[in-house]
Amino acid sequence: RDSAVLYKGKVQGLTGIMGFLRHSTQNTVIMCDADVVSNLDIEELVDFHEENGADITVVYQNGGDLCGIDDIIDMKLDETGLVQDIRVSSKGAPHGNFALDIVVISKALLMDLVTDAAARNLKIFGRDILQRNVNKLKIYGYPAHGYTAVIDSIQSYMNANMDLLKPEVRAALFPKGRPVYTKSRDDMPAKYGLSAFVKNSLIADGCRIEGTVENSILFRGVQIGKGAVVRNSMILQDTNLGKNAALTWVITDKDVAIQDGRVLTGFDSYPVFIAKGSIV
Repeated sequence: RDSAVLYKGKVQGLTGIMGFLRHSTQNTVIMCDADVVSNLDIEELVDFHEENGADITVVYQNGGDLCGIDDIIDMKLDETGLVQDIRVSSKGAPHGNFALDIVVISKALLMDLVTDAAARNLKIFGRDILQRNVNKLKIYGYPAHGYTAVIDSIQSYMNANMDLLKPEVRAALFPKGRPVYTKSRDDMPAKYGLSAFVKNSLIADGCRIEGTVENSILFRGVQIGKGAVVRNSMILQDTNLGKNAALTWVITDKDVAIQDGRVLTGFDSYPVFIAKGSIV
């Protein structure tokens, strides 16, 4: 997003890859920020863009939890999807058409717009390119179908992961026709001890569970000791939970060690976060 610390605005970030764009043999650019969770049919999106003769197509969600995001792009559309007006604010109407920072544009137009914006010391893509050109270019909105979430805080990260425990959300994000691939780490299957109890949870390979896990997500290689209890939590890779420890509404980063008997309790509105490599 435009608030990323690596550069001051997306325009500056795009300026930094101008050489890559210039040498690319492709004529169409699809920009997708890494904070959106959705399984989008890219072919349908590009077809929509081309069939409408759009200069720019922006994927949007109608309503939802996006109205609290800073610098939100709220688009007013006509019945064909053509953008008539764009508002940029920290708070949007609860039923607005909120841009998801997924954009289709030709390489030539993108380079022209970025070069012009950089020359004018403009930095924010949504405000300085989309809003500034809404009456000059044919900008269309494309509605996101199915489950969509934006990760912009610890809370939204927690909420989106907890949503994965719902079968309908998993079906929407991982349809058979559009599989999602990731880097694999070959490991043994999860091992459940005689005292283990697991309910409504996602358990990755390499886990060893001797305690209780409910409504939680365990990443690869997590170890749950005897008598330990994990509820409504996310336990990231290679975390070790000691005997009789208890976690409720907790997120641990990788390689965390929770010692025997430790009790950590957060809330659904304020989960506790434990930093990578911590010993508690």
